[in-house]
Amino acid sequence: MKITAITTYLVPPRWLFVRIDTDAGICGWGEPIVEGRAHTVAAAVEELSDYLVGKDPRHIEDHWNVLYRGGFYRGGPILMSALAGVDQALSGRARIWSAAACMIEAHPINGVGARGFRDAYPACVAGEGTAVWGAEPALHAHQIVLEILAETGVLGLLLWLAAVAQAWRAWRFAPTAARERARPAMLALAVTVFPLNTHLAFYSAFWGGLTVLLAALFAGSLLARDADDSPPVK
Repeated sequence: MKITAITTYLVPPRWLFVRIDTDAGICGWGEPIVEGRAHTVAAAVEELSDYLVGKDPRHIEDHWNVLYRGGFYRGGPILMSALAGVDQALSGRARIWSAAACMIEAHPINGVGARGFRDAYPACVAGEGTAVWGAEPALHAHQIVLEILAETGVLGLLLWLAAVAQAWRAWRFAPTAARERARPAMLALAVTVFPLNTHLAFYSAFWGGLTVLLAALFAGSLLARDADDSPPVK
């Protein structure tokens, strides 16, 4: 399988989408965008396409490393946004998210079960042909909110939101010294459960365990009391 074309689509007033086509008839979509710099990111994607066209789309990590590390200057919002859009398109995110929506529609209350995405996936994409990564099923939704809704339904999302609200309430009324102790764990936890996260699997053994560990560190830091802790904020 080879990449045959990479096309960008500017959608007024500020959106940019990229489509990657292959000689197998499979295509992927991504969204490489920096607010107010859509034309600039489109130019960056066009430059990246010089390397990508003709390559095997299944070697996603190899392509990412070459595109990121191959230049003298690395990083920056333009390059990273262009790479993110290409990564989304190569990873078949649109197909995976469509399957997640199928599961949510079929099981809106309690989902298909934690870590059940891989088992329910084939039925949701039946007849769509082989994905860019091969015949294996997608293991998770690649978007944390969709993952929670697909695997544990509205009940799971409500419990997740309740946990976020309780964590914020505990932070809001904690003493100043306790806040400072809990700040590193809070920041790490916020990054882990960031709603726009498209890479981590919230219900996986590794990231789920890490999330619980960070939540425990956050709670322990807030609940611990020193003799010089100031009174709670009213």
